[in-house]
Amino acid sequence: MHTYILGNEGGNVVADVLAGKINPSGRLPYTYPRYTNSLINYYRKYTENKDVSDEAAGYDPQWEFGFGMSYTSFKYSNLKLSSNKLPETGNITVTVDVTNTGKMAGKEAVLMYVSDLVASITPEFKRLRAFEKIELQPGQTKTVTFTINKEKLSFINYDLKRVTEPGDFKVTVADLSTNFQY
Repeated sequence: MHTYILGNEGGNVVADVLAGKINPSGRLPYTYPRYTNSLINYYRKYTENKDVSDEAAGYDPQWEFGFGMSYTSFKYSNLKLSSNKLPETGNITVTVDVTNTGKMAGKEAVLMYVSDLVASITPEFKRLRAFEKIELQPGQTKTVTFTINKEKLSFINYDLKRVTEPGDFKVTVADLSTNFQY
């Protein structure tokens, strides 16, 4: 647990979490490094992946951005796009079903990442483009909906201008992914 500055009642809250009276649902807002001075962003470039010949080099965090634990479990299924092509002035709707497969009610932060597979500069491995926190009772399923437009695919180019380039993209939610084109 990351608890930081808890205040006077912080000890009671930690005790309640450890005893299972409170079901934690927080997510790491940064990537927690495995090694000293190994501070890296979660939205790394493909070229920054771990170099297996150097134990301390490359992307190999202790816990990734968005990591979190709960006393219940969630299953993701049915990741769908409204279209496999994003029009210049339109949107793509992304839907995914989330089911609480545990025995306790819980909250889940549903994170949607988008990856640009080819770009004029080295694209990011993945970038958080939307999220929603939902609460589910045991056995309950909810469909979460996100929208992608060309602004959510944009990046800063060599000329320091925000652009969206045509190409192939990948949407990832939990362990599910699918591709589309712009």
